[in-house]
Amino acid sequence: LEMLRPATLEATVLNERREQDKVFALLMVLNPAYNDLIKHILRADKLPSLDEVCAQIQKEQGSLGLFGNKGSDLVMVNKAEQVVANRGYYRPPERRSNSGAAPVCEHCKIRGHTKDRCYTLHPHIRPRDW
Repeated sequence: LEMLRPATLEATVLNERREQDKVFALLMVLNPAYNDLIKHILRADKLPSLDEVCAQIQKEQGSLGLFGNKGSDLVMVNKAEQVVANRGYYRPPERRSNSGAAPVCEHCKIRGHTKDRCYTLHPHIRPRDW
């Protein structure tokens, strides 16, 4: 960053730059939950002082504690829906094996599913993260 700034010996400019460096260093180590706040701070016309940034972080920390991780609940709901959607299908009692052993696929010879649920033959039923 120093290489991009014009050289100066003025104490006020050097102190201002040191303060900016501290702000940037603080923003770089913040948790990703603060990404919206970081973007807001960096979009401002003038970079706020370190004290102002710390105050904004504390204010945001209070709202994160009050409202959760801003959308993380929604993400968790979506993941839960995917798990339920990708869970096995219901097999009527007449198609269940009486031996209790897992079925073996007639196509790929892998235990745990039947030919009608084989991912090799039916890739459209494969879970997204498989």
